[in-house]
Amino acid sequence: GSVRTRVASKMTVRRFDDGRWFVMSAESPDVVISIPAWLAAATSPLRVEGEGHGFEGTIVVSLRARASADSPSPLASVAVQGGSGEALEPFAGDLVFDPPAPSPDTGILLASDTSGLEDAVPRFSALAVRLGAIGPPPTIAGWAFRNQPLFPFATLSQAEAWRADRE
Repeated sequence: GSVRTRVASKMTVRRFDDGRWFVMSAESPDVVISIPAWLAAATSPLRVEGEGHGFEGTIVVSLRARASADSPSPLASVAVQGGSGEALEPFAGDLVFDPPAPSPDTGILLASDTSGLEDAVPRFSALAVRLGAIGPPPTIAGWAFRNQPLFPFATLSQAEAWRADRE
C-alpha cells in the first residue's frame, strides 16, 4: 500500500570474503533484545529479555530454525509484556522447544510489537542464535555460519541463480 516515512527496523548486513551479502540482524529502537547475545548457544528453555512497547504492551517473541525458515510454524513462541506507552519497559520470557534435526543449526530469534492497527508495519528486532550448540560463539572466520541470504532470496540457490544471470 502506502508510503511509510518512519523506519521500523534497521537491517545489518555483512559482505563475506566470497563476495556475498548476508543479513546479520535487524534492530528496532522500539523492541530491543538484550539476552541472549548474537550467536549465543541456545538450549531449551531459552531465556529472552529486552525492552519494548506495543499495543497493550504485547511483544511476541519467537524462535525459528534456519533450516526451516520458510515454515509457518516457529519452534517456539511466547507473548510477553512490555510497555504500552511511549516509554520502553522491560520484558522477559522463556521459549521451550525441541532442537531441530540436524543439529547444530542456526536459529533466528524474533521479537516484535503488535500495534492493533490494520496494515501497521511491525517494529521488530531479530538476531541469530546457535541451536544445539555449546560454548561461546566462535569467530566468524573459523565457523561456517549459515546466514540468511539478503532479501528477496529465500535460499542460497535463488541468490546464486540471480547472480549467474547478471554475469
